[in-house]
Amino acid sequence: MPPGLHELVERFKCNYDQYLSQDYKEADLRKEFIDPVFEMLGWDMANKKGYAEQYKEVKYEPSLEIEGGTKSPDYEFRIGEKTIFYVEAKKPHVDIGFDKLPAFQLRRYAFSRSLPLSILTNFNRISIYDGRFKPDKNDSPSVARMMHPIKLALVRNS
Repeated sequence: MPPGLHELVERFKCNYDQYLSQDYKEADLRKEFIDPVFEMLGWDMANKKGYAEQYKEVKYEPSLEIEGGTKSPDYEFRIGEKTIFYVEAKKPHVDIGFDKLPAFQLRRYAFSRSLPLSILTNFNRISIYDGRFKPDKNDSPSVARMMHPIKLALVRNS
């Protein structure tokens, strides 16, 4: 386990009811929990290395052309100029294990680039998807899911 992850998980568990509130913003979840986890895993979340835009390891809300419109995943993780995976974050109250829409949303992003891996998370749980399968809005969230929701914070049934 990366150093510091245990502390993040404990903080989430101790304040779970507040994070589960409809008032808790996704942007706060990203800043307080998701960004730090990826930093612990070695990703340069704040571009401390000073890379030019096209070489940043992490791009926030990059624009993608999907079905004639512009969409934006929360994170694009890259090596050089190559996209490796997307991460889509949802508020902790969103049940990413059973709600169809978040999985469809992430899968559309990943399919647009034929990415073999993309991540959906509300911090409490993490689901990993294969983006090479064409998504359909009626798909079960289990379609193309490589790993069932991994329960990170181990609190309640969200």
